[in-house]
Amino acid sequence: MKNAPINFKKWSFRCLIYTFITQATLTFLISSFNPLIEDQNTFGRNLQVLSVINIITLIIGVSFLIISLINKEEKNYQIYAGIVLYPVLAIHTLLSFIG
Repeated sequence: MKNAPINFKKWSFRCLIYTFITQATLTFLISSFNPLIEDQNTFGRNLQVLSVINIITLIIGVSFLIISLINKEEKNYQIYAGIVLYPVLAIHTLLSFIG
């Protein structure tokens, strides 16, 4: 049985979607937090866990995108979306540490 080569652009695109979902979830949690009703310790722990997942998927996705570009995989919407959206998500992640 022949092993198929890894399609790095597909995995990069999947990580892009996961990163976008975690970013949106973090944004929703932060915007809907009410310190009078919710426990701050639980909120902080949830933010930390989601932030770690977000950073890991961002790093893995960018790595897969770079490997895909190095391997000169056929370019399609998956690569173009990664080239455009990964810098935006990275800047959004960095700004969340500042503010």
